[in-house]
Amino acid sequence: MFRASWLAALPAAVVAAVALIPITSAAAVMSPGTGTVAAPVTTAPSTSSVTASGLSLFVASDSVVATATLSYSGPAPDVIVFWGDGARTRTSPPIASVPGRPLPTAGRVVLQHLFAPSVNGAGYIRHVTAVNPASAEVLVGSDVAIVPRYRVTQYAVEFSPLNHCDSVAEAYTEWFVFREGSGFSKEWEFDRHTADVGGVGVPLPDFQPLPDSAVSVETFAANAPTVAYGAWEEDPAFNEFFDRQFVDFNPLLGSRTVLLTYPEKFGGDCRIQMRMPIDVHLLTPGYSGWPVASQ
Repeated sequence: MFRASWLAALPAAVVAAVALIPITSAAAVMSPGTGTVAAPVTTAPSTSSVTASGLSLFVASDSVVATATLSYSGPAPDVIVFWGDGARTRTSPPIASVPGRPLPTAGRVVLQHLFAPSVNGAGYIRHVTAVNPASAEVLVGSDVAIVPRYRVTQYAVEFSPLNHCDSVAEAYTEWFVFREGSGFSKEWEFDRHTADVGGVGVPLPDFQPLPDSAVSVETFAANAPTVAYGAWEEDPAFNEFFDRQFVDFNPLLGSRTVLLTYPEKFGGDCRIQMRMPIDVHLLTPGYSGWPVASQ
């Protein structure tokens, strides 16, 4: 059901590109495929297969990892798999029988390839082919959609007032900090020692982590979430408010430390800061190199 909805979302031109056509021209061997195109945002792998002369090719992708399964009947194939990006992998069929284990007359060979993400994180199509190394004939081919997926991790948020926001009669400021958006909503209430009685300030900033404030999300560049952080300082008479500021989880921004500085909303002199390290990791699920398995 999910895969069907994914295919329905493809533009007509892309659907046409994914249609599988056996290729027999040797000139097509080094073709880079259909180029970079907009691809749907989905976690569903793209799969396709076509059969020629007892050999079939099934290609599935997850993030930037493509897995090609060559199924065969008859002798094990000696072929070169071209991945559509200039890389190639040659299968290693058995060349002699082992006592008690004759050469298989049918089976499969599973290969993997790690594609590079596009510069803008968009999905793209590559054409994968299995080629006869002796004749350069393309035996079977399949298109596959590569949609890079990332894990973006925001580590613990550290909070600090930049000045003592209460009267000289108070040594502590009372804070309410909140996070909103993308299912990450959370609230913190706490007191912070920012001055001695009499108004003598303690050294600031004094960053301390907000408990359980780390979050992580798996996302595509095209639909990365944005999370808002806001706060106010609580007083018996009136609170001092700060406008929300936003943290963009777009993986293309890379690993970094975000520093948010908040002036008081209505012109007062109270100021705060929040900082948070963010780590971006390109996901390569299941990748273990070549070959994965054969039988």
